[in-house]
Amino acid sequence: MGRESFSVVCIMKKRAATQKEKDYMDDVRALGCLICRRYAQIHHVTGHAYGSRSNMRVLPLCADHHQNNAYGHALHNGTKTFESNYGTQAEMLAEVNRRLAE
Repeated sequence: MGRESFSVVCIMKKRAATQKEKDYMDDVRALGCLICRRYAQIHHVTGHAYGSRSNMRVLPLCADHHQNNAYGHALHNGTKTFESNYGTQAEMLAEVNRRLAE
């Protein structure tokens, strides 16, 4: 009998957003893109400073500023350069909170 080889893939299930989280993300999305004010997608802020993904730490970014633009002009395409061009994610979260409080 030959030796079988297999790998185990662990997939963490995302929990469904609560109604409070959905309402909050809708309010954030309604602000429009923080950079250009166009229709926004939701970007979940993650990283060492923030811990795991949270539906309450989100940024409104249009498709271009979220993922589609060139290096440094889309958050997921050159994060450090994006942040030096437009501000850190922490600064953007503070701006989101300021606008929601108005």
